[in-house]
Amino acid sequence: MEYVEELPLDGDLTGLTVLDVGAWDGLLSFECERRGAFKVLATDIWAIQDFDHDWWGQIRSSDMGFLTVKKLLGSNVHSKTLSVYDISQESVRNV
Repeated sequence: MEYVEELPLDGDLTGLTVLDVGAWDGLLSFECERRGAFKVLATDIWAIQDFDHDWWGQIRSSDMGFLTVKKLLGSNVHSKTLSVYDISQESVRNV
């Protein structure tokens, strides 16, 4: 994963809190954690009903990829099924 080093992220994220919107399988979430982020919340519409299941189901039907990587890495990244349109201080607080 050499290309991860080329991502437009500050090299040191020590102590920062990160909200990854549209996290998919969590590449950026896990990379932020690796770079020292104190807390990382990955959000995506993994199981939300308000989208085109015929199209989406061909690509992704759950957060299984994210959860598998989280387990393999022993990660503390939190995840939440949440549409970008529903993000608010209340919806991401205490996660």
